Amino acid sequence: MAASLQASSTLQNVPYHEYQHSIFDWNLAYTQGDMASGDGNYLVPTGAGLGVEPNEGVFEFVIRR
Repeated sequence: MAASLQASSTLQNVPYHEYQHSIFDWNLAYTQGDMASGDGNYLVPTGAGLGVEPNEGVFEFVIRR
């Protein structure tokens, strides 16, 4: 999602970006950064690279599986 938001933000005439609340909101718990959505808008992540980094929770989830 971070990659597609970064790409979409650089293109002209892209009025919409798909939002899947069951995926986007759930996955935010596994990232560190300022990527968000609300009130019909996205906050494009501003960190280095794609703008987000995995947090420790993502590694715990993988190890438990």
